[in-house]
Amino acid sequence: MDKTGAAVSAQRYAEIAIALAEKVSEKQPCIIIGNSIGGMAAIRVAALHPEKVRALVLANPGGLAPLDIVSRTAIAVLKRFFTAGARNAFWFRSAFAAYYQLILPGPTMRCRRREIVAASADRAELIAQAWSSFSRPDADLREELARLRCPVLFAWAMNDRIVSWKRSAPAISCFERGQVERFDGGHTAFLEDPDAFADAFLRFVDDLSNTDRSPS
Repeated sequence: MDKTGAAVSAQRYAEIAIALAEKVSEKQPCIIIGNSIGGMAAIRVAALHPEKVRALVLANPGGLAPLDIVSRTAIAVLKRFFTAGARNAFWFRSAFAAYYQLILPGPTMRCRRREIVAASADRAELIAQAWSSFSRPDADLREELARLRCPVLFAWAMNDRIVSWKRSAPAISCFERGQVERFDGGHTAFLEDPDAFADAFLRFVDDLSNTDRSPS
């Protein structure tokens, strides 16, 4: 839980992001970049406050696959896994290291994985809360995505074993103002393929600027 006592969830992160957007978007709408649960929060911010959001960059966001038996089973398993970690199960750290090998699989991520695994005991409770929140009905953001009117760049690390491109793609294909860039990596393109991500982001921003300058 955070300092307010609220559990970790996309909804809670959206509330925090909205408070920040109110400060940084006073003069003009902002571009929000969100990865994973942060991508879910970004979708919610844009849905609730479209006037504050110029565009979204969504990196392997959750909430776009159906909450069916496959999703619910995976969520339940991972919730139990991290709950055991929060209870200091003796096997958790080594199992968490294997889990994070799936999340950030590339050799360039070795040092980053070590840092994350070293803090695994401290993070387990928070991650368990996040996984618990993913089974709630409001974690299905497909309808909210479809209603967005701002441009969206979907920056997808294609080797993701947790947030599946195949299961998320139908929702993305129905969104008219989106463009997709594919990257090497397991979950976080801006960490795993940073140069390619930066190039794609700058092209996206240039396109936004060109659109703004186009005569109406």
